[in-house]
Amino acid sequence: MQGALHNEELFLFDVIIVGAGPAGLSAALVLGRCRRSVLVCDTGQHRNAASQALHGFLTRDGVAPAELLRLGREQLGQYESVEVRTVAVIDAIRRATHFEVTLGDRTQAAARKLLLATGMVDDLPAIPGIEACYGKSVFHCPYCDGWEVRDQPLAIYGRGEHGRAARARRTRPGSLVASRDHGARRAYCPPGRDRWLPRTHRFYHWRGAPPSGAVRAYV
Repeated sequence: MQGALHNEELFLFDVIIVGAGPAGLSAALVLGRCRRSVLVCDTGQHRNAASQALHGFLTRDGVAPAELLRLGREQLGQYESVEVRTVAVIDAIRRATHFEVTLGDRTQAAARKLLLATGMVDDLPAIPGIEACYGKSVFHCPYCDGWEVRDQPLAIYGRGEHGRAARARRTRPGSLVASRDHGARRAYCPPGRDRWLPRTHRFYHWRGAPPSGAVRAYV
């Protein structure tokens, strides 16, 4: 009949969740408490893996990202209807009444609902050495890591409107800001502290005339 399982040997889950970050695990927790059958698939490659700590999460401020995920999985353990597999979902097909997915190990699974909680991937600029600094002295979110680098000379890297908007959002009266707007060479310091940045930091530059006054920015 229309909508029947293409592979009749498949178990029909209520929900398949792709991604076991905080969003995917939270969804699995709620569904498990509703006694829904759930399959959570995750590759273990998380966006915040390079971060030293997670911030802004009530009761878990400062916890290591891996520890937060460990706790989440541990708390799912009491819900027998929730299954977590370390495997990628590489394909999905929408049938009339359900979804059928192909996993990285070439097995298949089916569910009435498919929830995508895959998150985001950060594409770092093509700057030599930046990967080794990412999560330590190079950050993508001022709300996550701005407090830890407060009152320090910082730099912003960005292009076009996105870079200018980032500078506008992340500036405060204070010390040094240096930024790059794709191709510029000059670094800017507050009045009385004009100097060139060290060679190792020369990828952070200001384009054109420096702004008036002294500002600092959180990366």
